Amino acid sequence: MPPIEVFVGVEHILPTNPGAPIPGLPTREQLAEWLAEHERVETETDQFDKGDMIRLKKFAKGSVTLVLPMLEFSVFGTLANLYPKIAKSRQNLSPEDTDLIELTLDTLFALDKLIHLLRFRSENLDQLGLRISWEGLRMGAWSDRETILADMDNFIRTRARWSPSAYENLAATLASIESQTPPSSGSSPSAPPSRLRLDSNASTSSISLANTLLPPNSLGLSRSARYKLSEAYSREAASYASRILSFRNKWIVPSAAILDKLIETSRRPVPDQLLDEQDRIEDKTNGMDGISKFPMQLIMQWKK
Repeated sequence: MPPIEVFVGVEHILPTNPGAPIPGLPTREQLAEWLAEHERVETETDQFDKGDMIRLKKFAKGSVTLVLPMLEFSVFGTLANLYPKIAKSRQNLSPEDTDLIELTLDTLFALDKLIHLLRFRSENLDQLGLRISWEGLRMGAWSDRETILADMDNFIRTRARWSPSAYENLAATLASIESQTPPSSGSSPSAPPSRLRLDSNASTSSISLANTLLPPNSLGLSRSARYKLSEAYSREAASYASRILSFRNKWIVPSAAILDKLIETSRRPVPDQLLDEQDRIEDKTNGMDGISKFPMQLIMQWKK
């Protein structure tokens, strides 16, 4: 079985290349193969310990009764103490008995060492599974973050800023937005609130100024339709705050929990590269909270 290196490739985790895959890190499929092989060896070892090893000790006891009660010892670290006792009693045993005892003790010693190594390898495999899971969350977080920021940037550049030209082809624009953004619960397509209605005392000059800001083909559009457009953009702007909250729950919270578990279970100190990378991801996520408010601030232009 190949050696298990839990922290392979940590030198490739760099702040200048966030989200880059780690060369040499085993895949989830490779880990599954190693786990299956490990389980097979464990099963064979357990079968030998409960089958052939018992028969070997019984056979040795049937041949020699002077020192073989010591064969009941099978804990790693205690078997070496038996060899001096065997040597001391060697003069009372035939060469065949001595060989049989030594063979039995050597087998016990090797079996206990194998069990110890299998236990240590099992821990390493569990920790490697944690490392692979953390790496997947790390790369997913960086990728998803870039997607959210790119979508937000596109929204700000193309739709969020108010412009008279936004009312051109209004029906097509509304249909496109509503196909992507589901309406919020409790919303109604009825007329807009009274705060958006024209004041009955507004001067004729103010109305004329407002009309000159709109494209000619939008003068006949109802104020309700324009309100509906601004509400659709408001929902799209608000969706970025929801996406960032989901981002935190999907990537940041699980990755932090897995890293904490790796720190608790690892026999070796977790490299600083992993700790620093987790801090970078969390800091960038905190920065996204402030950025997500900007689209909504731009949308307020549509309601003034």
